[in-house]
Amino acid sequence: MKPLRILFICTHNRCRSILAEAVANHYGAGLIQAQSAGSSPAGHIHPATLRALERHDIATTGLHSKSWADFEDAEIDLVITVCDQAAREKCPL
Repeated sequence: MKPLRILFICTHNRCRSILAEAVANHYGAGLIQAQSAGSSPAGHIHPATLRALERHDIATTGLHSKSWADFEDAEIDLVITVCDQAAREKCPL
């Protein structure tokens, strides 16, 4: 059985989408292959994001801020947007 390929999208790909990627891969235990990307990637992960993952023993190896252009030709089964109106971020279409 092939894993479900999920792409989590947000604006800067430095916190929420990175968290979603790491948590999905951790708890998906091979049934989920998660990635994350941003419409305007920050180029770095917020330090609090890494601390939160490490505090819960979720691997951070290989995590980095990426552009959604990196996934232009990727085969993705499901795209989930994790924008935040409270942070006044424009949700990527």
